[in-house]
Amino acid sequence: MAHRINISIPDELAEEIKNTGNILNISKICQKAILKEIENLRNEKKERRLLINEIKSVILERKSLLVGLAKNKGGKSGYLDETDRDHIISYLERDEIPERPQSAEYLLKVYASSSLSFPIVRRQLTPLIGKIPTPETIPHCLGEVFGAEEFQNDCYWTPSKMVDLTTKIKKRECFTDTDLSSLKTNPRILAILLDGANLLNKNLKIGLGEFYREVSEAIKKGPDETWRFVKKTSGSIRHVGPALICDFLKNIGFSEFVRVGGYFQREFPVLINEKMMSEKRQFIMSLELCNELGIKPFHFDHIMYQWGRNKRFLMNNGEEV
Repeated sequence: MAHRINISIPDELAEEIKNTGNILNISKICQKAILKEIENLRNEKKERRLLINEIKSVILERKSLLVGLAKNKGGKSGYLDETDRDHIISYLERDEIPERPQSAEYLLKVYASSSLSFPIVRRQLTPLIGKIPTPETIPHCLGEVFGAEEFQNDCYWTPSKMVDLTTKIKKRECFTDTDLSSLKTNPRILAILLDGANLLNKNLKIGLGEFYREVSEAIKKGPDETWRFVKKTSGSIRHVGPALICDFLKNIGFSEFVRVGGYFQREFPVLINEKMMSEKRQFIMSLELCNELGIKPFHFDHIMYQWGRNKRFLMNNGEEV
């Protein structure tokens, strides 16, 4: 049984066909071309599946190595940061995800520890407590940095009180708006806290549940809308781009987020044929890859993050142990 389909061709090609008379068997030529393209697509899908399986094998092997490192407290693993060790056990061995904060105070602490996790600030905060700051320890770190005991009082972690506290410190330290927009470390930290507290103070007026619903709705609408939400949120906070906002959102229990970073292009160049990949493209490709791998974006992100930080403890002359 034969089926009829219509195809469109440009005027120039139509004229060429007309000039050949009845020599060409258009139907047979089209059939062969279509069959060839179908075969090409099948081969591409097969190659893609083989590649995805190979990547999944690599990722799961790295996960296993990291868990082994965290559980073995001798040798090289003795250099492992305590916070890293706890997170590897919780998120990689047990496949947990962070619980959603039930109070505005704890939500703001998660925001602070996430948004202040970039290297130049982390290097300043980590020595104060001997490990990477967490929502539980970030108040002590900030109290040390600014000489303000208020940070260790929970009542100052409501968004409105944090706005008041950071505004007071700004005046006390004689920081100008130009200082807060600069890359000077302490004013930069203060700007991140002040802007984030202002944003959460506005967003949480309708309650935590409504804020979580807004995030969930963006996720349901797909990666493009999710990315728009991330960009909108980061746009009102100085020094905090989409990567750190994604980090914050995944750390408050939204496992659909990945912290966009250079690791995607660095670790998986075979997946990328673009010389310059935008943050949005990296974000969407990461989500697509996680879907193909059958791995939650949060866990994929954490494996890649921990591998980047700790692979030196798992390498022997450049090779994996």
